[in-house]
Amino acid sequence: SSGINAEYGGRYDNLVGMFAAKGRSIPCVGVSLGIERLFTIMEKRMEKSRVSSIQVLVASGQKGLLKERMKLLNLLWDSDINSEMLYKANPKLLNQSNMPRRK
Repeated sequence: SSGINAEYGGRYDNLVGMFAAKGRSIPCVGVSLGIERLFTIMEKRMEKSRVSSIQVLVASGQKGLLKERMKLLNLLWDSDINSEMLYKANPKLLNQSNMPRRK
């Protein structure tokens, strides 16, 4: 376990009672599951394993080359070369060059 909570819960007797007729006490519990938080945790774990296996980083110092970067990435994948890129339209070159080092 990573020690990161994505679920929360508790008793809500008094809260529900505020909306009940004559302020009755209604026993109840609630649970919340942070789906977005779970995806963030999963993404970080996947990024750690993916970054370590990257052989080629497709990057560009110019704007407007997203389609070209994606085409090149697909060619590399078709050749079974582990490659990756930042999926932003116009990422900064520094962010692209630091990508393989992120952990």
